[in-house]
Amino acid sequence: MYQKVIMMITALAISSIVLMAATISPTGGDINIETSTISGTVLDAELEEGISGAEVTLEETDVTTTTDEYGTFTFTEVEEGSYTVVVEAYGFESAKVEVEVNEEGAAIEVVLEPEIK
Repeated sequence: MYQKVIMMITALAISSIVLMAATISPTGGDINIETSTISGTVLDAELEEGISGAEVTLEETDVTTTTDEYGTFTFTEVEEGSYTVVVEAYGFESAKVEVEVNEEGAAIEVVLEPEIK
């Protein structure tokens, strides 16, 4: 009986050690990934007004959002680095914009040309 108790205590101790080791970062501190935002405005080249309902995608992550009634959009929790923003809207040529995100974030303006019919 004592053997079973000792085996159970040993198994519990090993499980606790494995769980603790899995939650500690290799550097010994908390894991902290810096994130920022990308915000912007999508404009009609002819009217110089915001385009509502435009689809804005971060190509590297496949995350998509839609512009509001003023043509503005925001991506939150974006890791620092280089991204390609793809913008599509009905009746307009699509556009791609390269953006560099740092700790302060990034702000862009995308001007779409009307589609030639």
